[in-house]
Amino acid sequence: MKTEVMMQRHLTDGIVVRQSNQTEMFNVTDLIDGFNEWRKDKGLPEKPLWKYWENDSTKEFIEALDVLENQTTKKGGLLKKVCRGKDNKGTWVHPAIFVDIAMWLNPEFKARVMIWLADNLLGARNGSGLQYGLMTRALVDKFPMKTSQWLILRMGNRIRDHILGEGQDWNNATTAQLEERLALQSKIMTACELLDDGISEEEFCKKVFRVKELVRKEVQRVA
Repeated sequence: MKTEVMMQRHLTDGIVVRQSNQTEMFNVTDLIDGFNEWRKDKGLPEKPLWKYWENDSTKEFIEALDVLENQTTKKGGLLKKVCRGKDNKGTWVHPAIFVDIAMWLNPEFKARVMIWLADNLLGARNGSGLQYGLMTRALVDKFPMKTSQWLILRMGNRIRDHILGEGQDWNNATTAQLEERLALQSKIMTACELLDDGISEEEFCKKVFRVKELVRKEVQRVA
């Protein structure tokens, strides 16, 4: 099972919406609060979420979506409400309901959310996490004298600092940064196969990260 991460998704006009990488649900409370702040700044009244739930068209849409989801994915649960909690408090909804709410709020919001959902951030994040497990196993085989816990911490920090900067958080990583992490993890696995077995961990890192930095500079030069 994937470790649940509450991703911070930046939509527009300073609105940040949380999304769970595990369930793919969005926190619609974040969207409503941000949208109503935007309306307040324009001197407009708030648009409460309960009005959306009361619409007959909403009820029909959710019923149809529930049937479709259970037929295609065999998993139920289109929304949930968390009254307590630090990172997951609020109302969480299926991506399709999130888009429907955005469309109900404002046509421009619908367009922005559709584009937002179409990006590959979620796929890149999960794919990178899966590949990290493969890379860790390759490193354990390469450096049998090191503990797996030491390797995970050491290499994980080196990768993070190299791509994001020291002390930064993957939860706020861009798609490009996650793709760069995938490429670097793949390079590390290849290095485990090609470099001498007697190489030290420090020399291994120097070779891997130096090559990566040269590639990064060449890409920037061409761009």
